[in-house]
Amino acid sequence: MPKEPGEPQLEGEKQEPKRLFDLKDFLVEPKTDYTDLIEKAKKDWDESMKYAGLYDGAGLNASYADVMAYGLLVKPEEVIKNKKYIQKKEEVRAFLKDKLKGKILVDLGSGMGFIRGALMQESWGGKSSMQKIAQELNASVCIGVDKYTYNCECAIGKPTDPSVDLARKEEVEEGTQTVLVSADMLDFLSRLPDSSVCITINGVDSRVIKNEEYHRALAKEIERVVGKNGVVFGVNSSSLSIINRAIKDKPNEISFKIADCPELYSDAMVFEKRK
Repeated sequence: MPKEPGEPQLEGEKQEPKRLFDLKDFLVEPKTDYTDLIEKAKKDWDESMKYAGLYDGAGLNASYADVMAYGLLVKPEEVIKNKKYIQKKEEVRAFLKDKLKGKILVDLGSGMGFIRGALMQESWGGKSSMQKIAQELNASVCIGVDKYTYNCECAIGKPTDPSVDLARKEEVEEGTQTVLVSADMLDFLSRLPDSSVCITINGVDSRVIKNEEYHRALAKEIERVVGKNGVVFGVNSSSLSIINRAIKDKPNEISFKIADCPELYSDAMVFEKRK
């Protein structure tokens, strides 16, 4: 018989195992068919990978996630003595911690860096930059989504499937579960429920995907899936620039606003869902 919340566990009773986030249960049928855009984007991705000399699951965007992690996680007094910068960083961190607590954070274009970020040294405790951010900011789940992802269990060479979680299940600790998905970003977003997640996107710009329509569709889906008072944040991403322009030019036609927190970097953006 299930116990009432707060009812103590009796000695000798078996404790129910912690229920993991189930990706397949979470996803829904897409409301919009983005097949043509996704096919065009795949060609851009392939060209970007060849141009960068990266193959077999290497990601392009780990360094941008590292930039965000450097600002949010590295103790500023270790690298700079500017008291104003230290205060600004702590205000941004406190803001995001409040917004992400207990929420699902989706890292779009996570790449290989989601598992092996460039700053994944001892200070990260064996985690990638975004995994560490999600853990430090109290997100319940961190979902890494990339067309070209990598894991020791191996996504390389396998067909992409937005409903399959490739992460090792032992990567669940301290309240934050890791989910790893090999899929197109837009395809995955289209399968998320309305108002269900927070988003981070780093380094996904026209150098990676040239098609402007794809980025506009990403921005549209990001607005749909981020919940009230939820956030989207990141650096150097076309979809964020599209959202930023809409806020400035047509503020009554978009549900995002500039977040009420300081600017972490000149090219970093944080938006909050206001309705």
